Amino acid sequence: MIEYVKTYIQKASVTNSDGLVIRTYPVKETIEDFGIYCKDVPFKMYGEAKDFSKTDFRDEDGVECHFPAVLKMKDYEIEIEFAYKGAKNSANAAIKNFLDYLTGKDGTGTSLSIYNTYTRIGRQHIRFLSIDDEVTFYRDYQGTDEDLLIFKIKFNVCDPTTEITLSK
Repeated sequence: MIEYVKTYIQKASVTNSDGLVIRTYPVKETIEDFGIYCKDVPFKMYGEAKDFSKTDFRDEDGVECHFPAVLKMKDYEIEIEFAYKGAKNSANAAIKNFLDYLTGKDGTGTSLSIYNTYTRIGRQHIRFLSIDDEVTFYRDYQGTDEDLLIFKIKFNVCDPTTEITLSK
């Protein structure tokens, strides 16, 4: 099997009405904590700029633009490819556990920070959008008495510019 690098995920801290942190969550590593290998994390160094103020006068050529000192970036979607390899008939429970974590069904919230050690890019305020219907799934993969499942999950990167680093 291909050698995979580590991908770290952490849930956002919970704060009270005064902004004080009342709960933090541990950093999880996808292989160690879920048995899930990350095949591809297409984080962007820079995304697409947001539109800025402009006025289009009918009696003038072009448009009159307001040029801000710094361009603001749009949020974007990414699709991360994951793989699971484990004992025969274990894939369903492992994937459900991983999806429960990503969607907050485990009681830890839905705001994620993700850092990939290969791209060395990490972002915060990421949310789960969907899991692709098309998966590659083998029970008793190549006679090894193991399950192999390859799947893609789509996320929305709400904060496209804040760089973060996670480790255990």
